[in-house]
Amino acid sequence: MPVFHRSSHATDLDEAYDFLVAFNPGVRLDAGADVRHGMDVDGDERFSAMRLQFAGRLQTLNDVDAICVAVNTSSTIEWEYGDERGTADVPWMMRPGHPIRATVQPGTDEIAVMFDVDELAKVGKAAYGEDDYRPEFPDVTPQTTEGAALLSSVMRYVREVARTPAFDAELVRANLYRLAAATLLSAYRQPGDSPLRARTARQRQQAYRVAVQFLEDFASLPITVDDAAQAAGVSTAELQSIFRGQSALGYSPRRHLTEVRLTAARADLQRAGASDSDLVAVIAHRWGFASMRVFTRGYLRAFGTLP
Repeated sequence: MPVFHRSSHATDLDEAYDFLVAFNPGVRLDAGADVRHGMDVDGDERFSAMRLQFAGRLQTLNDVDAICVAVNTSSTIEWEYGDERGTADVPWMMRPGHPIRATVQPGTDEIAVMFDVDELAKVGKAAYGEDDYRPEFPDVTPQTTEGAALLSSVMRYVREVARTPAFDAELVRANLYRLAAATLLSAYRQPGDSPLRARTARQRQQAYRVAVQFLEDFASLPITVDDAAQAAGVSTAELQSIFRGQSALGYSPRRHLTEVRLTAARADLQRAGASDSDLVAVIAHRWGFASMRVFTRGYLRAFGTLP
């Protein structure tokens, strides 16, 4: 999945206004405002992590096409949605179809994480086992102070990692996305929330952990995905669904087992310290690969080199 890094910095009013309008068509600047801004954005098609800095006071009308959560790190933003008002000292949400006004004070430094709606829906479907799930959030802020504090901490962590070379690695981004998305869903009230939904989410997470542990513990034995599902207490079809939502890379149970066995075979080859074709075949067979062509292709895909 392609990753992107974008940066824009403006030092005069016209330049700042042109950029802000391109990013948010509803933006308005105070007349005569001395506005300077900096914006760094890193992400992929699922989500992006942003840092925004403003010098000068401005007002915005935010009507976004994604779900965006932001929090201040310095100065403040005052938001207004209908009869609700608040400040961005705690995370505040911008949602498609729900314009929200904001006044940005001079010296504001803000962190934001933006989620693609369809991608976030996939996380919710997998977490709650609801095929018709769509992310809907009636509130601007999280439902509890504890949830707000956790979400704020996770957003800062995501932004810190996004500015490092590690963010270019697909597995790192996938893990960050799962963390941010799961924290968002648990922090905000949603229509349909119930003890049953929360219990279902916990049960699916537990089933995933049990199945992963089973696959890793018994990879050297002739186990199947059906065995893992039985160990986790779910049907094979449900385990497939759970893995699609819980696996950071979207692995199926079978793909996860294959990766575990490839890693084990690689460790055996490295300990043997030889690349004799007969020895490679013995180790491949030991880990359940009947076809050397399949083993070699999988090994090259996983590790970028031949066994």
